[in-house]
Amino acid sequence: MKTRYLYIALLSLIITSCKKDRNKADTDNGAMQKITFKALFTQTKKTIKTTSLANNSVPDTALTNHIQVLYYMVFDAAGNRVHNITQKSTDPNFGSYTDNLHAGVYTVAIGGGSSNLQISDGTLSQQQLRYFDGEFYFAKDTISVGNTDLNKPMTLNRISSKLSIVIKDAIPVGGKYLWVQCNNFGDRFNIGTATAAIGSYVEFRDNNLIAGHTNYTINTTFLYAGPFSLTISVSDALYDRVDAYNFTPFGSKTIRNIPGAQNSVITLTGNMFGGLPGDNGTTVKADTVWKTPIVKPF
Repeated sequence: MKTRYLYIALLSLIITSCKKDRNKADTDNGAMQKITFKALFTQTKKTIKTTSLANNSVPDTALTNHIQVLYYMVFDAAGNRVHNITQKSTDPNFGSYTDNLHAGVYTVAIGGGSSNLQISDGTLSQQQLRYFDGEFYFAKDTISVGNTDLNKPMTLNRISSKLSIVIKDAIPVGGKYLWVQCNNFGDRFNIGTATAAIGSYVEFRDNNLIAGHTNYTINTTFLYAGPFSLTISVSDALYDRVDAYNFTPFGSKTIRNIPGAQNSVITLTGNMFGGLPGDNGTTVKADTVWKTPIVKPF
C-alpha cells in the first residue's frame, strides 16, 4: 500500500512539473512586442519644359501628392508571409503603422504608388506588386524583435523612372495623332529581390498634336527593368490593328536598346520629319540627377 501511495505521489509531481513548463513555454511564445513603423519619403520634383529638364527649388514633400496606396508586408525568418496590410491615402495616420510581433527576425517591406497598384499573395520569394501607372516607391529592411518595443523609420525610395520624348522638328500639317509603342517595360516588382520583372508591351498616346509645333514633348512614368525599345509614330488617324493601312503615317522611328536606371529621367531627342538645320539626329540621355534624394519626414 505504501508503494502504491509513493507511485501516486511521484505521478502527481511529474504532472505538476510538466504543467508549469508548458505554461512557461506558452508565456514565452505568446509574448509580443509593439513595433511602430514610420514611412519617410525621398523625392526630388522635376518640371518638364519644352526643351529641357529643370530642378524645382521647392520640392513637394507631401506623401499623398505622390502615393495613394501603401502596402505594408511582413515575412518571418523562413520567408513565410505573416501578413499584408493596406493603407489608403484617406486613412488616418497614412504612412505610419503599429504592429505586434513575436520575438524573432523579420523582413519588412513597404511599397506605395497609385490607387491601381495591387499586391499578390505568397512567400517572400513569390510576392509581387503589379499595375504601375505612376510613381512607385519602395523600402525593405530586416528587423530583430526582442523583448522591448521598437520604433522603426523606413525611407521610401523612388523606384519608377520617367521617359521624356522630344521631337525637335515641326509637326506636319495633318499630323494629329502620336503613339509610342514600348517593349520590355517592367510590369511586376519582386519583393524578395527588390527587382523589376520585364513585361511585354505598353502603349501611350497623344491625340491632340498641333501642326507646326517644334520641340514637342511627351512624358510617361514607367518601371525600368532593363534596356528597352520603342517606336514613335505620327499619323492623321489612330492606328487600327484590324485595318492597319487606313491611315497616313507622317513619320515613324524605332529606337532599340535604350539604357536607363531606376529613379532616372531617360530623354530621347531627335527629328522625325526631315529635321532642322544644324540638327545631329537622335540622342539618348539618362539623367541620373533625379536620383539625388531629399529626405523629409511627414
